Amino acid sequence: GSVSSVTPTQGQTGSRVTISGTQLFGYGSSLASVQLAGVVATVVTATATQVVVTAGASLATSSLSVVLT
Repeated sequence: GSVSSVTPTQGQTGSRVTISGTQLFGYGSSLASVQLAGVVATVVTATATQVVVTAGASLATSSLSVVLT
């Protein structure tokens, strides 16, 4: 899949973060986990084009790393 945007890129622990893109599940039918800046986030909702998570730690960077598995 391909991530096109992550908003917001800054926030406190527990902030909701929206990840948008295409084929976010890759070749599977769901996500096993999401990490923001190396910290596991809690998935609130997930579709192949948009994932909403609750951040597991404070986010304070404009170059946020996102890992979807």
